[in-house]
Amino acid sequence: MLTKYDRLLIYFLLFLSFLTFLASAYWTRSFGKETKKLVITDGKTTKEYSLTSGQKRIFSVKGCVVEIERAKVRVRSSSCPKKICVSQGWIRSDGESIVCLPHQVVIKIVGNGKETPFDSLVR
Repeated sequence: MLTKYDRLLIYFLLFLSFLTFLASAYWTRSFGKETKKLVITDGKTTKEYSLTSGQKRIFSVKGCVVEIERAKVRVRSSSCPKKICVSQGWIRSDGESIVCLPHQVVIKIVGNGKETPFDSLVR
């Protein structure tokens, strides 16, 4: 049988776990997006764009029309023959990339100002 203090302890632990969940959700949402940037390499030059502004941008890079909208990126259209870069669709996570080999364009999302060296780790 549960006493009054047992119930009080259970309610306190539930409240504490709920606060921890809210704090972790706020932490990942507010700090994870601040450092995301888009790196575009077109064979010779490298350009960087911030993904935190939230504005819709459309620009061209060596025959590829790139669209940025709400922290996601895609190649809207391209003049390459197979259009594999266009069929890739939207990318939004750190480490994801779109490559257009005929135009030598690499579009990659990088977080925290550095690239992650691994896609996955298996033990």
